[in-house]
Amino acid sequence: MIEQSLDLNEKIPSRLLKAAIKIENTLIDAGYKAYLVGGSIRNIRLGLPVKDLDYTTDAHPEQLKKLFKRVVPVSIELGTVVVIVDCISSEITTFRSDNDYTDGRRPNQVEFSKTLQEDVIRRDFTINGLAYSVTQKLLIDYVSGQQDLKSKVLRTIGNPFDRFNEDGLRSVRGCRFAALLELSIEKTTEEAMKKTLDVSKLVAKERFYDEWKKTLKSKFKYQFWALLSSTGLANIFVDETKIPKLNNLEDTQLLKYGRPISMGMYALYLFWQNRERLTENDLNQLKFPKKESRLAIDLADSALLKLYLSKKINNFEIKKSLSRILPKNLRFHIRLVRDYDKCIRKSNVSRKLIMSIRNIFLRKEPIHLSDLAINGNDLMGIGYKGKEIKDALLKAQEKVWAEPAVNQRKSLIAYLS
Repeated sequence: MIEQSLDLNEKIPSRLLKAAIKIENTLIDAGYKAYLVGGSIRNIRLGLPVKDLDYTTDAHPEQLKKLFKRVVPVSIELGTVVVIVDCISSEITTFRSDNDYTDGRRPNQVEFSKTLQEDVIRRDFTINGLAYSVTQKLLIDYVSGQQDLKSKVLRTIGNPFDRFNEDGLRSVRGCRFAALLELSIEKTTEEAMKKTLDVSKLVAKERFYDEWKKTLKSKFKYQFWALLSSTGLANIFVDETKIPKLNNLEDTQLLKYGRPISMGMYALYLFWQNRERLTENDLNQLKFPKKESRLAIDLADSALLKLYLSKKINNFEIKKSLSRILPKNLRFHIRLVRDYDKCIRKSNVSRKLIMSIRNIFLRKEPIHLSDLAINGNDLMGIGYKGKEIKDALLKAQEKVWAEPAVNQRKSLIAYLS
């Protein structure tokens, strides 16, 4: 099947459909062709959410800039611009036919082509090779992408060795697509992934991090890393001594079933079995933002998780643990405890702990030194000096953990006098 009359418009969110119709009509009225391509049409066929629109056209970037009022030239050399219509940003790329690749990343030269077919056959996977016109209600499939979607198979367009030798990141993207869409990797495609690792080694860590980040909200994170490991791709980007074996129950449950809400948490779940040896530098080398690297290390030594594991849960110990956690990181520590409880311990202990924390905050009970009704100046006023001041404040802090009502200036000064 190459062309098929098919109405997919009802599966496109109305605000996106409205913008798509305007984009197509603008191009068609000017004598050009325009088709939705890539992930947007793939997701439409799978019944998955569509968040943005990617178009391909025979109009060149300079012509696109004349046709649309708001145009952002994101990658003119590759024929790509972003047009903004009705507050919707859509990427539009001119039909291309790539030449040779020598750096394992991008073509030596980009040539614009005149036909949709030429543009499609230079793309990566068949499931990303579908094209659709919202105005004609026409689906075009030159590469049997629909059949592969139906069969749940990931296959390259053309020779997989050629595709992966062109761009070393395509293998990683393939693992991500296979995991997130629950596809099996076609045998020759998988073999080519394993035999083009030298090209994947040329990929910058930043690009790998971007692919990794795209799996953060997926429930198939374990499958993604299992595929990276089985193809040998994981060892290219991550220290092989820290990669989990993916076969120990406790070491993989958080990766399989946890719900990390940041990349720092995600990294911790991946490296769980080696968390004590994980360093901020390890993550910086993987191009993690510093705040995410620091969060991962902070969570690896979570005072709240230690309290949960000790089973000595009372208000005093809770406040003691909370005092060791940066307020801005508290929600991550709570999520860690909740995930550990759900995935590994499979108990309801975390619920009791979290409810206690909530009640402590609702009652506005003092936790940190800054919550005390006295400060260093008050203590100097009654004769404390140097290190004595810090020790006295810590003593007062423990007092108010046990007896919140004592947190009054007169009461604490009397207690410390």
